[in-house]
Amino acid sequence: MVNGGVITSNGKNLMWSRQYTNTNTIASTFSIGTGTNTPTSADTALQTPILTGIAFLGGFPIFDTANNKVTTEGYISPAQGNGNILSEVGEFNTDGTPVMLSRDVFTGVTKTSSIELIIIWTHQII
Repeated sequence: MVNGGVITSNGKNLMWSRQYTNTNTIASTFSIGTGTNTPTSADTALQTPILTGIAFLGGFPIFDTANNKVTTEGYISPAQGNGNILSEVGEFNTDGTPVMLSRDVFTGVTKTSSIELIIIWTHQII
């Protein structure tokens, strides 16, 4: 599970847009890369994307309205991203120019065909 991630400024705008105007598509894909810069709210893209536009796993998002949380999951198969040290991930919508909702960095994983990854995002409004 990634932690220490940041909802980007564009991600906040995307949430407001979906809440009130429905002019943007929902966050439904993710990208993964090799960047290590600390996430900031001003981020608009991954530092070094390797795989982009990957759909969230089926059955997600899951809403926990009692605790104001939403959880999504992404999957990297044994055939994807091999030969890279994967260390960053971002959630995106599917607009013509995708908007990054969040960006997270994590301890790098040297990706080989014997490794598959499940990325879990849990966002909570407090």
